[in-house]
Amino acid sequence: MRSKRLTWITVFVLAVLVSVTSSYARVPGVTMVIKGMSCPFCAFGLEKKLKKVEGVKSIKITLKTGKTVLSAEDGKSINVSQIPKAVKDAGFTIDSIEITAVGTIIIDDQKEMSLQVDGTSDTYRLTEVKNPVKKRLRSFAKSKTIVEVIGSIQKPGDSITSFTVLRVSEASA
Repeated sequence: MRSKRLTWITVFVLAVLVSVTSSYARVPGVTMVIKGMSCPFCAFGLEKKLKKVEGVKSIKITLKTGKTVLSAEDGKSINVSQIPKAVKDAGFTIDSIEITAVGTIIIDDQKEMSLQVDGTSDTYRLTEVKNPVKKRLRSFAKSKTIVEVIGSIQKPGDSITSFTVLRVSEASA
């Protein structure tokens, strides 16, 4: 009897953990400035390519400024590594990109900081971190706190492996 109760409790706890860890996206948003769009057909062509990026639920493009905002599907993460190719295939270039990512801070042997994005194998090196933020990131790394980091990349190439930290906060569940 006791082992059945223990089994049911284990199943319940696992179900709760799975629902909590997948309740919000790990890369819930990406904001970019795209260069080269001049007409509604340009925006439509870009939107078609970006809709194929894994995890993208919605796309909002402001033609005049080139600002493009991607939002993740509920419980999913935007696959950031697919974005540069999608934009390039549409015939445009990314001028700048801002990523919101949720994960844990890792500090390696050389004291370099990275963000391990929860629920994925993605890791981003954090660059140009200002001292007050660096201190806060070290504290988060030590406590293994799940954080939300907003970072920017100027003129990204074909891959996105690092970004400049703009803001960091403890992630809300």
